[in-house]
Amino acid sequence: MQTSRLGLIILMLVSMVGVAPAQDGITRILVLDDCDPNDPDFELTGGCALKKGDVTVEEFDALLPAGHPAWRFAPAYVKVKKGETLAAINRGGRTHTFTEVEEFGGGFIPELNPPGSEPAPECLDTLTVEASTLGPGDRLNFREDEEGLELYQCCIHPWMRMAIRVKESKGDDKL
Repeated sequence: MQTSRLGLIILMLVSMVGVAPAQDGITRILVLDDCDPNDPDFELTGGCALKKGDVTVEEFDALLPAGHPAWRFAPAYVKVKKGETLAAINRGGRTHTFTEVEEFGGGFIPELNPPGSEPAPECLDTLTVEASTLGPGDRLNFREDEEGLELYQCCIHPWMRMAIRVKESKGDDKL
């Protein structure tokens, strides 16, 4: 009984603080989708590299323009210290971008944008998009060197969004 209470307390503390860095000191952000590799309709736009996934193109399209919840960044919010290394890792079967934006907006594929939304300017910059593109299995390491709230979105699937709170690193102080 005591062990389960301790585990529950630890789980509650971790969920309040956010994602702790891995043992190597790198905070990981997963870029996720759950595309169905057996759906031939995905082949029309590059296929699905997952071994297992169950979201068909029909199901994906039915949830537009809000977007399918399986297409996401996890976590959607994290706190880090200034200068900390982070890694965006594409664990999905589709190509995504992990693009820093000034403000959230649409992406560069009009059919996937909410009605009336304008693309984030960064999503229209070819060099920015190319530098932030992650194919299935790709990893992008980066550091946050400015304090404040940093915003990231996928410029293909613009409902995939996250925020990173960057705080000054003062010794071993907690965030």
